[in-house]
Amino acid sequence: MQIDNHLNWKCHIDQILPKLSTASFVIRQLSYILDLETLRIAYFSYFHSIIRHGIIFLGNATDSCKVFRLQKRVIRLMLGARPRASCRGLFKKLEILPVPCQYILSVMLFMIDNSNKFLKSSEVHGFHTRSKNPFFIPATNLTSVQKGITYSGIKMYNRLPNSILNHRNDRKKFKNELHKYLLNKLFYSVKEFLEFSREN
Repeated sequence: MQIDNHLNWKCHIDQILPKLSTASFVIRQLSYILDLETLRIAYFSYFHSIIRHGIIFLGNATDSCKVFRLQKRVIRLMLGARPRASCRGLFKKLEILPVPCQYILSVMLFMIDNSNKFLKSSEVHGFHTRSKNPFFIPATNLTSVQKGITYSGIKMYNRLPNSILNHRNDRKKFKNELHKYLLNKLFYSVKEFLEFSREN
């Protein structure tokens, strides 16, 4: 992980972009000789493994859109789609999560694994409520804090459907249900996820 003084993860993203470009080239060459299922295995080995490393830190960074653009390029290559073809249907066909959805999944698993470190709303208010916000959201105006794992993690966790939250004590089931939900909705940003969850 490359960390700079501003914690905006630009240095780290700039470091992995050439690696992702190389992986993209490898997958392009393999697409001529491999069937789709084997190509998916190559994708997860050469491309996705780079994306996942440290995604809970860089997934919400401004420059993460560069990683997402490269991912969409690879998805199109795997299915032989046109350069400007919409990728939503392609992600679903390949059963691959877009970078923003992978970020949401990784942060939600972090929340589950560390749930004992977060204040519940009932603990702050002193009484149990039927609020849809199980974790207390601390007040802050700092953008750097709002983009951090804990603050954004709490906001996203509190927006999860009850059908997923009901499995919070079973990590495997929680992960599987959240993965299916994200693959079905295919959010292209955290903002899109939060807005959709607010409306529903």
